Amino acid sequence: MSSFQLPVCNRCFTTFKRKRQYEEHSVSCEFLSIRGRELNQVATCIDPVPNKRMMYEIVKNCMFRIQQLETENKTMREFVKKEKKRVDIVDYLNNHTKIRPIIDFETTLMDALKKHSIQQIHLEAVFNGSIVDGVVALLGDFIDSNPSNFPMCAFSHKKYVFYVYTRNRWTEMALTDLNSMFDSLSNQFMTAYFKWEQKRLDFIVETEDIKVQKLGYMKKILGNYMSDEVKYKELKKFLFAKLKQDIKSIVEYEFL
Repeated sequence: MSSFQLPVCNRCFTTFKRKRQYEEHSVSCEFLSIRGRELNQVATCIDPVPNKRMMYEIVKNCMFRIQQLETENKTMREFVKKEKKRVDIVDYLNNHTKIRPIIDFETTLMDALKKHSIQQIHLEAVFNGSIVDGVVALLGDFIDSNPSNFPMCAFSHKKYVFYVYTRNRWTEMALTDLNSMFDSLSNQFMTAYFKWEQKRLDFIVETEDIKVQKLGYMKKILGNYMSDEVKYKELKKFLFAKLKQDIKSIVEYEFL
């Protein structure tokens, strides 16, 4: 048999079926009880009961004040939220974290990528898609194999803004540096393609079909059918999605 008991007001002894009804009642019942005792103690100071018009004006005034308080509260919450976002990421990375990649963006990243080398799977990504797909595949593999040493990072509340580690310091990445990285990797794909082509025995005799096939591969590698702006934009989208971190997950204090 259940031992659950219905809530009962300890002042007027009214029983309620729901807890919320009891809580709403108990507040007003307590007020009326206290107010009643005060009126009995000071009978000469009883306030006149307001008429309906005065009650309406009182309620209207209270609603107006509540609305003002809600507006001020909303403004304050938005201000606090905005202030929390005002964090100097560069200062944080340099002075409050231990993130120090071995690879330097300016001096060793491209060399490290060359050593990682472009594989058959990366070339196939180009042939089946575009030069962007190849570059993205190469970078994705490299980042996955060097998660703590990749000298770039990004944060979710700063869309498409990247930070690079170079000369023993973190700094905000210039957009031109991102574009140059894509161009450099594209050139590496061209070199890798020529080496791959020379190893293809079926390419030795250039029939018309082979010429068409090689021309198609070359167009993919060159990527001339895509504008540079589109290429750079796609790389930027990939890197941000790959590197972004939620700053709340790595910061242990509140920024001001």
